[in-house]
Amino acid sequence: WNFAACTSGCFETGFSNNLNAGDDSLLQATLPFPFTFHGRTVATSIQIDSNGRVGLLTGSDFGESVTEFLNDPEVAICPWWDDLNAAAAGGVYFDTFTGPDRAVITWDQVPQFNGTDANTFQVTLYATGDFRITWQAGCLDDALVGVKSGFGVADSGPIDWTTAVPGPPTGRGGLPRA
Repeated sequence: WNFAACTSGCFETGFSNNLNAGDDSLLQATLPFPFTFHGRTVATSIQIDSNGRVGLLTGSDFGESVTEFLNDPEVAICPWWDDLNAAAAGGVYFDTFTGPDRAVITWDQVPQFNGTDANTFQVTLYATGDFRITWQAGCLDDALVGVKSGFGVADSGPIDWTTAVPGPPTGRGGLPRA
């Protein structure tokens, strides 16, 4: 994995396709390309959780607890997993763009459940298999953020991304750990 800070032009502003997510919604979206993760095509459609997760293996289901989530075999990207409530304010969007080909999932001004905060963040999936997580200022600091490799790769444990960007430790078969 490559990790780098993005200093300008990082947040996709052209989002417009509101999925009309409610509280605790699990939504489906079709990618315009097969998404490849660690050399394996894992998705042509994705599951978007209104609570800030993207599932990349069709047919998988999200657990409600961290333990259930880690034991599920799916590949997932969690840009800001928390108890969010898109029914109260804001919205969850799925848009596709070209030049380069990409799919962008945006949580725009979505508060925590029973909260008045406004959390805005994105996951951008590229046809190349790369992805980017982008946060806007104002996101609260108590969410789970990370990538779950799936494929039976063991959890590497918590990493504090506020102090150091994690490197790519590997698990079974040379695949990066969750």
